[in-house]
Amino acid sequence: MTYILDLGIWHVGPFPTHIAAQYWAESHGIDDYRMIPLDDPAEAPARIHRHKQAKVAALITLSPS
Repeated sequence: MTYILDLGIWHVGPFPTHIAAQYWAESHGIDDYRMIPLDDPAEAPARIHRHKQAKVAALITLSPS
């Protein structure tokens, strides 16, 4: 399994293991990240898009009408 890091507006990866992804984040001084597991690195763009859309949908449903 491979991993990418979600740093907010930036995404970094893919990394071959979660240890490699965590090491990269810590060595660059990044404390706030989300690790996204991927079965296939080629699916990264679609997975990132789905995560961004889910964040936007959550903000829309939480906003007062």
